[in-house]
Amino acid sequence: MNAVFTVPGSSLSLPEEKMLSMDFPITWLSKWQGLVGRFITLKINNRCPLRCRHCSLFESGEPPEHEFLLSEAQLRSQIEAIDPAVYAVVVFVGGEPSLSVNSLRLGIDLCCERKLKSAIVSAPVWASSLSNANRFLDQVHGLNLLHLSFDLYHLEFLKASFYENALEAAAARGLPVAMLVCYANERELDDVNEKLRALRHRFIVSYSQVLPLGSGAQLLGQRQPGSTIETMADLLALPRSCRAGNTVMDKHGNVYGCCWAESVNSSPLAMSANGGGARTAIQELEASLIFQSVRKHGMINSRTEQQKQVMLEIAKGKYFVNECHLCLEAMAQGGSSVWR
Repeated sequence: MNAVFTVPGSSLSLPEEKMLSMDFPITWLSKWQGLVGRFITLKINNRCPLRCRHCSLFESGEPPEHEFLLSEAQLRSQIEAIDPAVYAVVVFVGGEPSLSVNSLRLGIDLCCERKLKSAIVSAPVWASSLSNANRFLDQVHGLNLLHLSFDLYHLEFLKASFYENALEAAAARGLPVAMLVCYANERELDDVNEKLRALRHRFIVSYSQVLPLGSGAQLLGQRQPGSTIETMADLLALPRSCRAGNTVMDKHGNVYGCCWAESVNSSPLAMSANGGGARTAIQELEASLIFQSVRKHGMINSRTEQQKQVMLEIAKGKYFVNECHLCLEAMAQGGSSVWR
Protein backbone atom coordinates (compact mmCIF):
# COMPACT_ATOMS: atom_id res chain seq x y z
CA MET A 1 0.00 0.00 0.00
CA ASN A 2 1.32 3.41 -0.87
CA ALA A 3 1.29 6.20 1.68
CA VAL A 4 0.42 9.72 0.64
CA PHE A 5 0.90 12.33 3.32
CA THR A 6 2.28 15.73 4.16
CA VAL A 7 5.13 16.44 6.53
CA PRO A 8 3.87 18.41 9.55
CA GLY A 9 5.74 21.65 10.10
CA SER A 10 7.48 21.63 6.74
CA SER A 11 7.14 24.00 3.83
CA LEU A 12 5.14 21.22 2.16
CA SER A 13 2.62 20.73 4.96
CA LEU A 14 -1.06 21.09 4.08
CA PRO A 15 -4.42 21.33 5.85
CA GLU A 16 -5.37 18.00 7.42
CA GLU A 17 -8.34 17.51 5.11
CA LYS A 18 -5.97 17.34 2.13
CA MET A 19 -4.15 14.28 3.47
CA LEU A 20 -4.92 10.99 1.74
CA SER A 21 -3.22 8.67 4.23
CA MET A 22 -0.90 8.69 7.20
CA ASP A 23 0.27 5.06 6.83
CA PHE A 24 4.06 5.31 6.60
CA PRO A 25 7.09 3.87 8.42
CA ILE A 26 9.11 6.08 10.75
CA THR A 27 12.31 4.90 9.04
CA TRP A 28 11.05 6.35 5.78
CA LEU A 29 9.86 9.57 7.39
CA SER A 30 13.33 10.06 8.89
CA LYS A 31 14.64 10.76 5.38
CA TRP A 32 12.72 14.03 5.52
CA GLN A 33 14.35 15.30 8.71
CA GLY A 34 16.88 17.48 6.88
CA LEU A 35 14.25 18.72 4.44
CA VAL A 36 12.00 20.37 7.00
CA GLY A 37 12.96 23.99 6.60
CA ARG A 38 12.94 26.83 4.16
CA PHE A 39 13.44 26.35 0.43
CA ILE A 40 15.02 28.71 -2.08
CA THR A 41 14.27 28.17 -5.76
CA LEU A 42 16.70 28.73 -8.65
CA LYS A 43 15.49 28.64 -12.26
CA ILE A 44 18.22 27.05 -14.37
CA ASN A 45 16.45 27.16 -17.75
CA ASN A 46 13.18 28.06 -19.44
CA ARG A 47 12.94 25.13 -21.85
CA CYS A 48 10.21 22.48 -21.68
CA PRO A 49 8.94 19.87 -24.17
CA LEU A 50 5.40 20.00 -22.73
CA ARG A 51 2.68 22.59 -23.28
CA CYS A 52 0.53 22.27 -20.16
CA ARG A 53 -2.66 24.32 -20.26
CA HIS A 54 -2.15 25.90 -16.84
CA CYS A 55 1.50 26.90 -17.38
CA SER A 56 2.49 30.52 -17.94
CA LEU A 57 5.77 29.59 -19.64
CA PHE A 58 4.09 29.26 -23.02
CA GLU A 59 1.13 31.51 -22.37
CA SER A 60 1.21 32.91 -25.91
CA GLY A 61 1.23 29.41 -27.41
CA GLU A 62 4.81 29.86 -28.58
CA PRO A 63 8.15 29.07 -26.89
CA PRO A 64 9.81 31.91 -24.96
CA GLU A 65 11.36 34.41 -27.33
CA HIS A 66 14.71 34.16 -25.58
CA GLU A 67 15.69 30.79 -24.20
CA PHE A 68 18.21 30.88 -21.39
CA LEU A 69 20.41 28.48 -19.48
CA LEU A 70 21.96 29.65 -16.23
CA SER A 71 25.71 29.78 -16.79
CA GLU A 72 28.19 27.95 -14.57
CA ALA A 73 29.39 31.29 -13.20
CA GLN A 74 25.81 32.39 -12.44
CA LEU A 75 25.00 29.10 -10.76
CA ARG A 76 28.12 29.23 -8.60
CA SER A 77 27.47 32.84 -7.63
CA GLN A 78 23.85 32.19 -6.69
CA ILE A 79 24.50 29.11 -4.58
CA GLU A 80 27.44 30.78 -2.83
CA ALA A 81 25.08 33.63 -1.91
CA ILE A 82 22.75 31.27 -0.01
CA ASP A 83 23.22 31.05 3.74
CA PRO A 84 22.75 27.44 4.98
CA ALA A 85 21.74 28.85 8.34
CA VAL A 86 18.68 30.43 6.68
CA TYR A 87 17.73 27.99 3.94
CA ALA A 88 17.68 24.19 4.14
CA VAL A 89 17.02 23.23 0.52
CA VAL A 90 17.89 24.64 -2.92
CA VAL A 91 15.22 23.72 -5.49
CA PHE A 92 16.23 23.68 -9.16
CA VAL A 93 13.38 24.40 -11.57
CA GLY A 94 12.78 25.30 -15.21
CA GLY A 95 11.23 25.14 -17.69
CA GLU A 96 12.20 21.53 -17.31
CA PRO A 97 15.47 21.21 -15.37
CA SER A 98 16.11 17.63 -16.53
CA LEU A 99 16.94 19.07 -19.96
CA SER A 100 20.06 20.63 -18.37
CA VAL A 101 21.69 17.67 -16.65
CA ASN A 102 25.17 19.23 -16.54
CA SER A 103 23.77 22.26 -14.72
CA LEU A 104 21.94 20.00 -12.27
CA ARG A 105 25.09 18.00 -11.65
CA LEU A 106 27.04 21.16 -10.88
CA GLY A 107 24.26 22.58 -8.71
CA ILE A 108 23.93 19.41 -6.64
CA ASP A 109 27.69 19.26 -6.09
CA LEU A 110 27.81 22.93 -5.08
CA CYS A 111 24.97 22.39 -2.62
CA CYS A 112 26.86 19.49 -1.05
CA GLU A 113 29.91 21.72 -0.64
CA ARG A 114 27.76 24.39 1.03
CA LYS A 115 25.98 21.90 3.35
CA LEU A 116 22.69 22.57 1.56
CA LYS A 117 20.14 19.96 0.50
CA SER A 118 19.10 19.91 -3.15
CA ALA A 119 15.83 19.21 -4.95
CA ILE A 120 14.36 19.52 -8.41
CA VAL A 121 10.85 20.14 -9.73
CA SER A 122 10.35 18.01 -12.81
CA ALA A 123 7.77 16.46 -15.07
CA PRO A 124 9.28 12.98 -15.53
CA VAL A 125 9.83 13.19 -19.26
CA TRP A 126 12.98 11.18 -18.49
CA ALA A 127 11.03 8.16 -17.20
CA SER A 128 9.50 6.62 -20.32
CA SER A 129 10.98 3.33 -19.08
CA LEU A 130 12.45 2.16 -15.80
CA SER A 131 15.91 1.97 -17.36
CA ASN A 132 15.63 5.58 -18.54
CA ALA A 133 14.46 6.66 -15.09
CA ASN A 134 17.40 4.89 -13.51
CA ARG A 135 19.79 6.47 -15.98
CA PHE A 136 18.59 9.99 -15.20
CA LEU A 137 18.64 9.55 -11.42
CA ASP A 138 22.15 8.10 -11.67
CA GLN A 139 23.19 11.34 -13.38
CA VAL A 140 21.80 13.42 -10.49
CA HIS A 141 22.95 11.21 -7.62
CA GLY A 142 23.28 13.16 -4.40
CA LEU A 143 19.88 14.78 -4.94
CA ASN A 144 17.92 14.91 -1.68
CA LEU A 145 14.36 15.43 -2.88
CA LEU A 146 12.50 14.83 -6.13
CA HIS A 147 9.40 16.92 -6.83
CA LEU A 148 7.22 15.50 -9.60
CA SER A 149 4.56 17.70 -11.20
CA PHE A 150 1.48 15.46 -11.21
CA ASP A 151 -1.90 16.80 -12.25
CA LEU A 152 -4.45 16.52 -15.03
CA TYR A 153 -2.50 19.00 -17.15
CA HIS A 154 0.75 17.04 -17.11
CA LEU A 155 -1.15 13.77 -17.58
CA GLU A 156 -2.33 15.06 -20.96
CA PHE A 157 1.29 14.56 -22.09
CA LEU A 158 2.71 11.88 -19.79
CA LYS A 159 1.24 8.46 -19.06
CA ALA A 160 0.93 7.32 -15.46
CA SER A 161 3.65 4.76 -16.23
CA PHE A 162 6.20 7.61 -16.43
CA TYR A 163 5.43 8.42 -12.80
CA GLU A 164 5.48 4.76 -11.79
CA ASN A 165 8.94 4.41 -13.34
CA ALA A 166 10.18 7.56 -11.63
CA LEU A 167 8.77 6.47 -8.26
CA GLU A 168 10.28 2.99 -8.55
CA ALA A 169 13.71 4.34 -9.50
CA ALA A 170 13.57 6.87 -6.65
CA ALA A 171 12.45 4.22 -4.16
CA ALA A 172 15.39 2.02 -5.10
CA ARG A 173 17.70 4.89 -4.11
CA GLY A 174 15.85 5.92 -0.97
CA LEU A 175 15.10 9.26 -2.65
CA PRO A 176 12.01 10.97 -1.20
CA VAL A 177 9.41 12.11 -3.72
CA ALA A 178 6.86 14.91 -3.45
CA MET A 179 3.99 15.10 -5.90
CA LEU A 180 3.10 18.70 -6.78
CA VAL A 181 -0.56 18.94 -7.73
CA CYS A 182 -2.22 21.93 -9.42
CA TYR A 183 -6.00 21.95 -9.73
CA ALA A 184 -8.62 24.43 -10.89
CA ASN A 185 -11.65 23.14 -8.98
CA GLU A 186 -12.83 20.42 -6.59
CA ARG A 187 -13.80 18.08 -9.44
CA GLU A 188 -10.24 18.18 -10.75
CA LEU A 189 -8.91 17.69 -7.23
CA ASP A 190 -11.04 14.57 -6.71
CA ASP A 191 -9.97 13.21 -10.09
CA VAL A 192 -6.26 13.70 -9.50
CA ASN A 193 -6.52 12.25 -5.98
CA GLU A 194 -7.98 9.06 -7.44
CA LYS A 195 -5.03 8.87 -9.82
CA LEU A 196 -2.62 9.43 -6.94
CA ARG A 197 -4.17 6.58 -4.98
CA ALA A 198 -3.55 4.24 -7.90
CA LEU A 199 0.22 4.83 -7.80
CA ARG A 200 2.58 2.50 -5.99
CA HIS A 201 5.40 3.53 -3.65
CA ARG A 202 5.44 6.28 -1.04
CA PHE A 203 5.39 10.00 -1.64
CA ILE A 204 4.04 13.19 -0.16
CA VAL A 205 1.63 15.57 -1.85
CA SER A 206 1.60 19.35 -2.06
CA TYR A 207 -1.47 21.03 -3.57
CA SER A 208 -1.76 24.43 -5.27
CA GLN A 209 -4.94 25.87 -6.69
CA VAL A 210 -4.65 27.48 -10.11
CA LEU A 211 -5.17 31.23 -10.00
CA PRO A 212 -7.25 32.98 -12.71
CA LEU A 213 -4.23 34.72 -14.20
CA GLY A 214 -2.72 34.22 -17.63
CA SER A 215 -3.23 30.65 -18.81
CA GLY A 216 -4.98 29.79 -15.56
CA ALA A 217 -7.86 32.16 -16.27
CA GLN A 218 -9.27 29.77 -18.87
CA LEU A 219 -9.36 26.83 -16.46
CA LEU A 220 -11.55 28.21 -13.70
CA GLY A 221 -14.82 28.59 -15.61
CA GLN A 222 -17.69 30.84 -14.64
CA ARG A 223 -17.80 32.39 -11.18
CA GLN A 224 -20.58 31.30 -8.87
CA PRO A 225 -23.00 34.02 -7.66
CA GLY A 226 -21.94 35.43 -4.32
CA SER A 227 -18.31 34.41 -4.71
CA THR A 228 -17.04 37.98 -4.83
CA ILE A 229 -15.63 39.86 -1.84
CA GLU A 230 -18.19 42.28 -0.41
CA THR A 231 -17.55 42.38 3.35
CA MET A 232 -14.67 42.01 5.77
CA ALA A 233 -16.08 38.61 6.70
CA ASP A 234 -15.74 37.55 3.04
CA LEU A 235 -12.14 38.70 2.96
CA LEU A 236 -11.24 36.95 6.22
CA ALA A 237 -12.92 33.75 4.99
CA LEU A 238 -10.54 33.39 2.02
CA PRO A 239 -8.58 30.11 2.13
CA ARG A 240 -5.12 30.74 3.56
CA SER A 241 -2.32 29.75 1.19
CA CYS A 242 0.63 32.02 1.94
CA ARG A 243 4.04 30.39 1.45
CA ALA A 244 6.21 33.42 1.94
CA GLY A 245 9.59 32.36 3.19
CA ASN A 246 10.17 29.85 0.43
CA THR A 247 12.18 32.28 -1.63
CA VAL A 248 12.81 32.54 -5.38
CA MET A 249 15.95 33.85 -7.05
CA ASP A 250 15.77 34.78 -10.73
CA LYS A 251 18.55 34.50 -13.31
CA HIS A 252 19.79 38.02 -12.43
CA GLY A 253 20.10 37.25 -8.72
CA ASN A 254 17.02 39.27 -7.76
CA VAL A 255 15.23 37.70 -4.80
CA TYR A 256 11.49 37.29 -4.14
CA GLY A 257 9.82 36.32 -0.87
CA CYS A 258 7.46 33.90 -2.62
CA CYS A 259 6.91 32.46 -6.08
CA TRP A 260 4.12 34.92 -6.94
CA ALA A 261 6.05 38.06 -5.98
CA GLU A 262 8.19 37.64 -9.10
CA SER A 263 5.15 38.28 -11.32
CA VAL A 264 4.38 41.74 -9.92
CA ASN A 265 6.28 44.95 -10.62
CA SER A 266 7.60 46.69 -7.50
CA SER A 267 6.51 43.96 -5.10
CA PRO A 268 7.26 44.73 -1.42
CA LEU A 269 8.49 41.12 -1.22
CA ALA A 270 11.15 41.65 -3.92
CA MET A 271 14.76 42.74 -3.54
CA SER A 272 17.01 43.74 -6.42
CA ALA A 273 20.51 42.34 -6.89
CA ASN A 274 21.60 45.56 -8.59
CA GLY A 275 24.42 47.15 -6.65
CA GLY A 276 25.03 44.39 -4.13
CA GLY A 277 24.47 41.06 -5.83
CA ALA A 278 22.37 38.09 -4.80
CA ARG A 279 23.87 37.80 -1.31
CA THR A 280 22.90 41.38 -0.47
CA ALA A 281 19.44 40.90 -1.98
CA ILE A 282 18.86 37.88 0.29
CA GLN A 283 20.10 39.80 3.33
CA GLU A 284 17.82 42.75 2.54
CA LEU A 285 14.83 40.46 2.13
CA GLU A 286 15.54 38.72 5.43
CA ALA A 287 15.86 42.12 7.14
CA SER A 288 12.54 43.35 5.72
CA LEU A 289 9.91 43.77 8.45
CA ILE A 290 7.16 43.33 5.85
CA PHE A 291 8.61 40.03 4.69
CA GLN A 292 9.17 38.73 8.19
CA SER A 293 5.64 39.64 9.22
CA VAL A 294 4.05 38.00 6.18
CA ARG A 295 6.30 34.97 6.54
CA LYS A 296 5.29 34.50 10.17
CA HIS A 297 1.58 35.26 10.01
CA GLY A 298 0.55 35.03 6.35
CA MET A 299 -0.48 37.96 4.20
CA ILE A 300 -3.97 38.62 5.59
CA ASN A 301 -3.24 38.01 9.27
CA SER A 302 -0.08 40.12 9.18
CA ARG A 303 -1.95 43.29 8.17
CA THR A 304 -3.32 45.81 10.68
CA GLU A 305 -7.05 46.49 10.87
CA GLN A 306 -6.54 49.71 8.91
CA GLN A 307 -4.56 47.86 6.23
CA LYS A 308 -7.27 45.20 6.02
CA GLN A 309 -9.80 47.94 5.36
CA VAL A 310 -7.66 49.18 2.48
CA MET A 311 -7.48 45.62 1.14
CA LEU A 312 -11.25 45.33 1.40
CA GLU A 313 -11.72 48.44 -0.73
CA ILE A 314 -9.34 46.98 -3.31
CA ALA A 315 -11.08 43.59 -3.25
CA LYS A 316 -14.76 44.65 -3.21
CA GLY A 317 -16.78 43.24 -6.07
CA LYS A 318 -13.92 41.02 -7.23
CA TYR A 319 -13.47 37.26 -7.14
CA PHE A 320 -10.49 35.71 -5.36
CA VAL A 321 -9.49 32.06 -5.22
CA ASN A 322 -7.40 32.31 -2.08
CA GLU A 323 -5.01 34.46 -0.07
CA CYS A 324 -2.27 34.31 -2.73
CA HIS A 325 -4.68 35.69 -5.32
CA LEU A 326 -5.64 38.57 -3.03
CA CYS A 327 -1.98 39.23 -2.20
CA LEU A 328 -1.16 39.61 -5.89
CA GLU A 329 -3.89 42.22 -6.20
CA ALA A 330 -2.66 43.99 -3.07
CA MET A 331 0.91 44.02 -4.38
CA ALA A 332 -0.22 45.42 -7.71
CA GLN A 333 -2.81 47.92 -6.47
CA GLY A 334 -2.38 48.49 -2.76
CA GLY A 335 0.72 50.61 -2.61
CA SER A 336 2.22 51.58 0.72
CA SER A 337 -1.20 51.84 2.42
CA VAL A 338 -1.46 48.03 2.47
CA TRP A 339 2.11 47.26 3.37
CA ARG A 340 3.48 50.00 5.63
